[in-house]
Amino acid sequence: MPKITKKEQAARAAATAQEAQLAQQARERAALRWSDDSDVAPDVPPPERGSELTTGWLFNEYARRVDVACSGVVSHAVGNTDRTTTQGAQRLYSTRARALRALRCAMEREFAAALAKIDAEIQKEQANG
Repeated sequence: MPKITKKEQAARAAATAQEAQLAQQARERAALRWSDDSDVAPDVPPPERGSELTTGWLFNEYARRVDVACSGVVSHAVGNTDRTTTQGAQRLYSTRARALRALRCAMEREFAAALAKIDAEIQKEQANG
C-alpha cells in the first residue's frame, strides 16, 4: 500500500469532517418536526391509599432529562424508587420511551413559542422599515 502524503491526509481529514457536518445538519433538519402529542400524558397514577409506591419515569423540562421516579399517596421522588422525598403525589410514565416522547413534545412547544416571539419581532422591525 503506497504511503499517503500530508496533503492527502489533510484532504481526507477535511472530507471526513465535512461528511460529519453534513450528517449533523441532516439530523437537525429531521428533528425540526412536530411529534404526535395525542398520547403523551402520564399513564401511571399514584396509589389511592396506603403506603405502597408506584414507580415509573418523570421528565424535567428545565434539565431536559428523564429520570426514574416513584410516587406515594401524598409525596413522590425523582431518582429513586424505594422512598419519597418531595411533597405532592405525581402521575408517572410507564416507560422511559414514553417520558422521552413527552419531553420532546414539551420542548417542541417551548421552542415554537420562542421562535414565534422572534418572528413577531422580525415582523415588527420590517413594518418599521
